[in-house]
Amino acid sequence: MVGSPGPPPALSQAMDLLQAIFYAWRETNLRWKLYSYEPRKTGPGLDVSMHKAGQYSKDSNENVFAKFPDLQGLSLAGKAILAYNGCEDPPCFMHNTVEKVFDRLLAENVVTKVEEVRVYIRLTKKYVFEFYEGVRNDCGEPDHTLYRLETRSGDQFAVDFSGAQYGIFDGPIIPWHEYLDSYVEEVLDILDYGACLMRLSSGNEYEHIFVRARDMDAAIQDWCQQKEVGLGDVAMMGPGREFKIAQTEICQALTEGVRNGIRKRTAGLGTDIM
Repeated sequence: MVGSPGPPPALSQAMDLLQAIFYAWRETNLRWKLYSYEPRKTGPGLDVSMHKAGQYSKDSNENVFAKFPDLQGLSLAGKAILAYNGCEDPPCFMHNTVEKVFDRLLAENVVTKVEEVRVYIRLTKKYVFEFYEGVRNDCGEPDHTLYRLETRSGDQFAVDFSGAQYGIFDGPIIPWHEYLDSYVEEVLDILDYGACLMRLSSGNEYEHIFVRARDMDAAIQDWCQQKEVGLGDVAMMGPGREFKIAQTEICQALTEGVRNGIRKRTAGLGTDIM
């Protein structure tokens, strides 16, 4: 059987950049505390003990991996934990950053269409099993959001930045039909680009996360201005040392920008409540 065509190199590199930004954003922004993790005794995956109270009401500088130095540096377990319940971050809270890269890919005709897709992931692909006070939290069918991109040759690709929570560690971009065959129980919706942002920004429930997202956007924009280069330009750089350095510096700027924003908002309050 002939395999599906791979993505254009420019598309792969652009998605690698956004994947790195996703992990940096999640590591800086997560509000829950990680208490423990261990590989499952039977089958692949992780049993993760966490406390999610206050996830959307507190502002804290504590790194989710503060008590687990072995997870620093994005181990496979670290990636899975950061990706857990993070599927809406790229199309919503990271939208302005992602858009700069997608706009460049569209302008260069690397891709011709960007869509947001909601699916049910097969329960057999669940990789992170959440426990709180010893009780496993089963949410039923995992409702999951990702992108579908189409290239000028007509090939379609799934782009799943939070795929590590389902054991996808090789990269965010997979031929669409391979992704469907391997991971998807049911396709729920195929939506226009921007639909997730419109839905989650319609009220005030997530405004505190959007505040941190604006800190991220500002930090990346400041880096781009200092370097006199656009984020889309970085995405389209050829592979090599220059790209890796830029990617690392962008993630560092993002992390510091979000943390500085938290420090300013909590200065003098004596608490991590926003």
